[in-house]
Amino acid sequence: VAAEARPRRNLEAVARELRYRFLRSLVERGEAGKVATGHTADDQAETVLGRLLRGSGTRGLAGIYPVVGGWLVRPLLEQRRAALRHWLAAQAIPWREDSSNRDLRRTRNRLRAELLPLLEAENPRLVEQLAATAEVARDEERHWERRTAELLARHLEEQTLSGRPIWKLPLLPFVQLDRAEQRRLLRAAARATGSARLDLPHVEALRQLAAGQSGRRIRLPGLEVARVFDWLQFAPGALPAPEGFEYQVSVPGACIIPATGTCIRFNFVGRDQAEPGLSLIHI
Repeated sequence: VAAEARPRRNLEAVARELRYRFLRSLVERGEAGKVATGHTADDQAETVLGRLLRGSGTRGLAGIYPVVGGWLVRPLLEQRRAALRHWLAAQAIPWREDSSNRDLRRTRNRLRAELLPLLEAENPRLVEQLAATAEVARDEERHWERRTAELLARHLEEQTLSGRPIWKLPLLPFVQLDRAEQRRLLRAAARATGSARLDLPHVEALRQLAAGQSGRRIRLPGLEVARVFDWLQFAPGALPAPEGFEYQVSVPGACIIPATGTCIRFNFVGRDQAEPGLSLIHI
């Protein structure tokens, strides 16, 4: 895992990617029909609550999906963790607990051990309600996926400029869409051009670009977007190394760095609250 992890990248995230890559390879080789994980309703509630606290739309609040890619299934997603442990104990089936689950420096563990029990004292059915919220959000996402695919097919045009593929989005019909449709369409256009998933500050920067003057452009992760007369022009490509920059930021808050195509989020945390891989500036 350490060999695969890039500098300053979370080892647990890399380990998760490698696990799923290995498990998917079993299905692709025909050694398994599907892979089932043991995620429970409590895992779902922790995921939804964590994303709600960080700030998320319906895509994030959809939480953990019961089926992913047709090969990954989560049959226990509606079961409570305590009920599952009780059943396993009654059947004399052993299980393992990851020691990192006790590390309260990690946000999910603090949610599990401290915040959720406190909130459940106010609402004993909080876990079930958060899981129900995730189900509603997944239904919303399925609707938006169909609607966004229609918008993308109708408006995004692929062309070649100087031997380089570009995609163009006409602004006249774009500005007539409501804001929710604009955000969905911009995210989908960025994905269609091979860009990484955009954060909300990236999307809002694109909306401002669409409302601005012709000739302006911004750089995002793996993508350059320009306002060219009545079009937004998307061009994938590597970003040049910045020559230096300086921005004023607000804390808490987020700041887009066009020179590097990154979005940096800032917040105040105590020294004992830092999560692994988090960059800290002591003040």
